[in-house]
Amino acid sequence: MFDIKLSHTTAGWYESKLFIEHALAISHDGLHVVIGVLIQLIAASLLRRTVASWLPWAAVLAFALANEVVDLRVERWPSPGMQFGEGAKDIVLTILLPTILLAVTRLRPALFGTRLDSPAERLAASRESAMMDRPYTPSP
Repeated sequence: MFDIKLSHTTAGWYESKLFIEHALAISHDGLHVVIGVLIQLIAASLLRRTVASWLPWAAVLAFALANEVVDLRVERWPSPGMQFGEGAKDIVLTILLPTILLAVTRLRPALFGTRLDSPAERLAASRESAMMDRPYTPSP
């Protein structure tokens, strides 16, 4: 019984992906690239992290792997080698730009305007960040 529900769920997910691909007139490969970045940005927002954090990147990786598991369950290619190769390509395309964003924001933060040159700037940014993390309480 569980397998039947899972099969309907995976088939529904697969059909939804096909609908989006055709509705947006975007290629299958292009969709993987765009979705990977969107998931990273949404995960960073929901987790209240920056894209320099590993957690949003891990969310993209988890999504890409789960998506390919669904594809392997739903699609049946004549050649398993071709199917696994296509799945590997989809994972690489989904995770490529999020990996680049993660690496660049960690290794070259100045490219994103987040470099703090002096200790005074770092201290001020730290205080401002701490103030933003506290709930707002009006002064008496």
